[in-house]
Amino acid sequence: MHARLDTQEWVVRLQVACELELWQEAFRSVEDIQGLSAIGKKPPKPQLMALYYAKLTQIFTVSEAHLYNGCAAVVGQALAAARCSV
Repeated sequence: MHARLDTQEWVVRLQVACELELWQEAFRSVEDIQGLSAIGKKPPKPQLMALYYAKLTQIFTVSEAHLYNGCAAVVGQALAAARCSV
């Protein structure tokens, strides 16, 4: 539960960093979320990961990393579709 709570906090930080256009801080948050997801026993909730990938897509759009942007968008859409079908 501790890692899940930390992941939720980092996603909020990611969201705020994107809103304030602090892209370097947003990317650091992405790295921290990835690390927490890797060490967590339970995977984060799908709606949390859908938000994560939406913000990741926004970061890649700003940085003009089109290939990464496309990959993040596809994963985000798959998570959103899976959430709607449940």
